[in-house]
Amino acid sequence: RVWRYFMIALWGWAAAEVVWLVLYIVDGDYTFGPADALWVVSYLFFMMAVFSQYVLIYRPSARIRYIYLALAFAAVLLFTYLYGSWLLSFSLNADRLETFVIAFYVMGDASLALAAMLLAYAFRNGALGRPWLGLIVFAFSDLLYAWLESSGLYAWSLAEGNLLTTITDTTYFAAYLVIAIGCYVQWMLLTYGPRLKK
Repeated sequence: RVWRYFMIALWGWAAAEVVWLVLYIVDGDYTFGPADALWVVSYLFFMMAVFSQYVLIYRPSARIRYIYLALAFAAVLLFTYLYGSWLLSFSLNADRLETFVIAFYVMGDASLALAAMLLAYAFRNGALGRPWLGLIVFAFSDLLYAWLESSGLYAWSLAEGNLLTTITDTTYFAAYLVIAIGCYVQWMLLTYGPRLKK
């Protein structure tokens, strides 16, 4: 169940990347639209994967697990609202939906990064924890992107590029590689078993 949700979320992000690319090529200046719907839905599947992994490791009672789940969703929504309202206070003409979606990305990334760190720690740097490390890299990249985009510092072309934009885009690409390597290592472990030390 954990990796089914994780896989659906990754495929959702991949589909969002394709939609974003096509719309960016056609429109030339795409920043918000249908791709964001796929990204937002994918966050829900990542949260379900994290929740399933938490239940599998710690085995909380049904009451405790749903209390934690409700508190987590409430915290993400509350901080999304607060952060989105704060962003809107700087630009009264900004699109409200786009601003709150960007705020959700930041809070969703922060919550996933925190959960991923706890899960990676639970596996004590074992192979089963490595795919979660990619979410931490994604969170760093998305948090930096959200800050650059909201402040107008993000460069959409190479001619206007800057160091922070390069770091953001490089870590975003690297996050996919970290997740891919982590999933491959886990597949090797589950297929062939652990390597015996000599």
